[in-house]
Formats: sequence, structure tokens, C-alpha cells
Amino acid sequence: MGDVPQFGEYVPGESYRIRPSAYGIAFDAKGRILLVTVPNKLVLPGGGLDGKETAEEAVLRECREETGYAVCIRRQIGAAGQYRYSERRQAYFNKRCTYFLIDILGRSRDEIEADHHPHWVPPKKAIATLTDDSHRWAVKQALKATKRI
Repeated sequence: MGDVPQFGEYVPGESYRIRPSAYGIAFDAKGRILLVTVPNKLVLPGGGLDGKETAEEAVLRECREETGYAVCIRRQIGAAGQYRYSERRQAYFNKRCTYFLIDILGRSRDEIEADHHPHWVPPKKAIATLTDDSHRWAVKQALKATKRI
């Protein structure tokens, strides 16, 4: 990915599928970050692009589906790669992640996916507990971009 940071463990001999993905970082009035607990992972709201969807469209959709919030994009704050094995799909991926600062507009009419549990976490705890290195990196970028560190 050129000068874009790459995270995760590369397993030699495995075939990696490229998976464009998009994630949002939202701060509440107390400075906490919106995270989502899914089976065996703690992640930023977001995920893979569907079909010809743009990164911006994906982050708006994924936030509604995973958190129940309607959001708007403030700006892109970075991009990173993340090697990951998917138990569910039994495949290796190199996720090409685009990260956005987002603002919460309010509740959406969408129901939250049953196995997704959104919650607000202080930034230091988010950095310490997020599953993917690229998500931890993105939170640090968001803190710098918003002059919170």
C-alpha cells in the first residue's frame, strides 16, 4: 500500500484477498469514542464495502447497522492496511481501511445487528482494548487531528 501503514501478522504462503473497508471515529461531548463489541472483537463502527459502494457510503451504512446512529462524515483522517483471518469466512484478508472522523446526527430507524453492541469508551481505553492494530492507530490519528492529545 505504498506509504500507508500496514498492520497485523502476515502469514507466509497464505493467499490474501483485498477487502476495501471504511470505519468511523466519533467523539461524544465527554470525549469518549464510539466502539462496537462483536463476537470476539472490539472494533470501530464500520466494515467492508458492498459492491460498488464508496468508502463514504459504507461508513454511513455500517454505522447505522452497527450502532443505530445516523452519522455524517466530517473528514477522512487516514488509511491503513490490516492483515486478518476471518473465522466466519475461513479466509485471509488484507483489509484496506479508510478512516473518517464522523459526527452523530441522532438515532437512525435501522435496527442494530443482533450481535453488535455499541458503547462509548475513553480514548486511552479504546487504544488499549481495540482488537486491530490499525484501529488503535486510527484512534491516535483522530486524537491528533482533533487536537485532543
